[in-house]
Amino acid sequence: MEKIYVITCKPQIDKNLLRQVWKIIVRTWKSGRAGLIESETILEELVSSDMKVRDYALDRVFEYLLKAGCIHGAQIVDADAIRKHGSLEIGWVEPRCRIPASLRLSA
Repeated sequence: MEKIYVITCKPQIDKNLLRQVWKIIVRTWKSGRAGLIESETILEELVSSDMKVRDYALDRVFEYLLKAGCIHGAQIVDADAIRKHGSLEIGWVEPRCRIPASLRLSA
């Protein structure tokens, strides 16, 4: 064997989902509701607006927002919950954080 090719693919972020989730997070944070913002609540709001959310899609969105410093929170270790809704409890939001118009697609 002379050559080996390794092809990798970073998880992709759904830009529309990211923007919708960010709107929900900021609106909830600014409303002054006490307590944490739970990822399951965000998923319920997305589903109620007839948005289809693929497995692990919210986990990737939250990973992007955490790395960008837009939110701070703790992920609950539950594989099924991570797959469905990211399993994140958001405790702090930077509402001035802006989602760039030209978003890198990989997390």
